[in-house]
Amino acid sequence: MSGKRHKVVHVEVKLDDDEVDNEDGTITSKYFRKKKITGNLQSKDSMLPVDVDVIKSLSSDEYFSRMDRITNDDPRQWDRPLTKETLSQLRNNEEVPSNFWPIFSRVRKMRSQMLTTPVDTMGCPRIPVLVSKQFGITRSQMRPIDYRLQLLVSLILASQTKDETVTKAMHNIMSYCFAELHDPRGISLLSLSKVPRSTLEQLIKSTGFYKRKAFYIEKTVQKLAQDFNGDIPGTISEMISLPGVGPKIGYLALQKSWGLIDGICVDVHVHRLCRLWKWVDPQDCQTAEQTRVSVERWLPRELWYDFNTILVGFGQIICGPKIRRCNICLANKVCNASSVK
Repeated sequence: MSGKRHKVVHVEVKLDDDEVDNEDGTITSKYFRKKKITGNLQSKDSMLPVDVDVIKSLSSDEYFSRMDRITNDDPRQWDRPLTKETLSQLRNNEEVPSNFWPIFSRVRKMRSQMLTTPVDTMGCPRIPVLVSKQFGITRSQMRPIDYRLQLLVSLILASQTKDETVTKAMHNIMSYCFAELHDPRGISLLSLSKVPRSTLEQLIKSTGFYKRKAFYIEKTVQKLAQDFNGDIPGTISEMISLPGVGPKIGYLALQKSWGLIDGICVDVHVHRLCRLWKWVDPQDCQTAEQTRVSVERWLPRELWYDFNTILVGFGQIICGPKIRRCNICLANKVCNASSVK
């Protein structure tokens, strides 16, 4: 039986019709239903000094509740107004690129209501909780110190590796710690220190550069035990002293482990988009770290945490390295790289 081939009709979407740039930094468009969302972009906790010792003393429920308040990844929050201080910085700082807010505000609008992306559902910070749940350990039952270790291991494994593959590798390690080492907590510093490197290599073989990563994990576990009392360090200088940990992993680990928003996480998507939109000088910013330093000079601190997640999701779905879907992008009329003019 032969099937009929249906003609695909292309319908151009003009998302910029009837857009309004509001005084509070939000975008109003007829293509998005209005939602009343109160409050500032982030919890005030994220702007206060963090006492690592106090956080170490929190129970599981207290710890995860605090991290949820500080590092809120619910896309709906990105439709909230910015604070007056942030708006003033964006308008009065001459270092802010002229096209930054016209583009970023529209990307932020899309991410808040239109785009559910892989980073929203399967990012590294979620992997320890997801994997532990498969072994009957709820988030309330996870010890925060174990979560922080598992997060760091996930981040090391995630280099040039998809989150789905990292999840599988973490599941393999967790299974080994339960079945062979009989650790009721699964992956802990003690159990991980007992996994032979050759065994660890086999457990994470599905990830890229697995031999190197196994070496990094082994040496990191040793350094955590020797130099940091068995827990994740609380400063970026200490974080990047760990084998296999650079600024991107370090800043993300600090954010999700302690609620420390001390730097912007710049991955390949953020680096690529900042260069594409000329928010940084492409000649001066050849690396992600150079981009981070450049952007931090002018980006208001209130936006530091969300900057990564907003742009990563956008880069995954709309503006990829090979295919840019400008015809469905809300920023297609203000973007210097758009194919829709």
